Amino acid sequence: MSLSNKNVQAILRNNKIRQELLSSTTLSLEDYANFENLNDEKADEAYENIMNCMQAFATVILHYPSPVEQYPDDAVLYGVRGFYFVETQDDITYFSSKKEAVKFADDISSNSWDLAEELV
Repeated sequence: MSLSNKNVQAILRNNKIRQELLSSTTLSLEDYANFENLNDEKADEAYENIMNCMQAFATVILHYPSPVEQYPDDAVLYGVRGFYFVETQDDITYFSSKKEAVKFADDISSNSWDLAEELV
């Protein structure tokens, strides 16, 4: 799932994130609200701003440490009501449902811990 207008609308409902997005960018509220219709350059800028604000201001709902200390964390789940994302070492996956995001992150972490136990 990629970032959609629905996701951006959920993010914009959070006052702190909305204020930060609008104060630190050349993009307007209308630009963010019509995210899917932006040209590539503006869409890239909006995406980067949104992800930076989400990582800075959204709630870290769950943190999944790696079973091996030297490896990066398995996953971190961030969210605001209506928009959640799971960040792993290699990817970011978006969700509209907290339940689906938690299940996805749980599965990743469970697989990682199972693999670590097999190697021991």
